[in-house]
Amino acid sequence: MQILLKSTLSKKFGLNVHVVNGDNNKSSTLKNMLDDFKSKDGFNIIILSTLAAGVGLTLNEANHVIHYERHWNPAKEDQASDRVYRIGQEKLYIM
Repeated sequence: MQILLKSTLSKKFGLNVHVVNGDNNKSSTLKNMLDDFKSKDGFNIIILSTLAAGVGLTLNEANHVIHYERHWNPAKEDQASDRVYRIGQEKLYIM
């Protein structure tokens, strides 16, 4: 589903939408994707698995979270959302 969302959102908004999940094993690749997300002024999108977003990842640059696929553990969803909601954020990520 993440790949379908990436394709659809990339075409709709003309953005380079990244997907961060268990397939992104190299820390340099993850860092590059996050840097690309953070570097854009205004609207941008990044798609993360709930597990990826809930473990040691903070996206202060995001301001909206859409839980597209629900995780079995509500605490993980809350933790992932808490890593996003900060003052002054202007970007969106989808889990």
